[in-house]
Amino acid sequence: MDITGNPLIILAADVATVAVIVWTGDIHIWEISFGGYTAQASSCLIENLNGKQIWYTSGEADIATIRSGHVGTVNGGIKIPAVGITSGTVRIFFK
Repeated sequence: MDITGNPLIILAADVATVAVIVWTGDIHIWEISFGGYTAQASSCLIENLNGKQIWYTSGEADIATIRSGHVGTVNGGIKIPAVGITSGTVRIFFK
């Protein structure tokens, strides 16, 4: 995990047993990408600190990187719940 720069990078291993708070406060997200996963059944869930879903996706058959497109301003921080990433890496690009 590297949440000191841009993009914020979170690995599945980082959230294998516990939720991870990635950002506190408001943030403007340009894009979220989910890649490096191992199977179509892999998934990624990102929430704000109040548990409201910001973005969810599941893997594709060709194991391609999935991009969210422009997300916008997120109020209330970012967290990834325990097992919120089943495999792979999430990158959060922000303003």
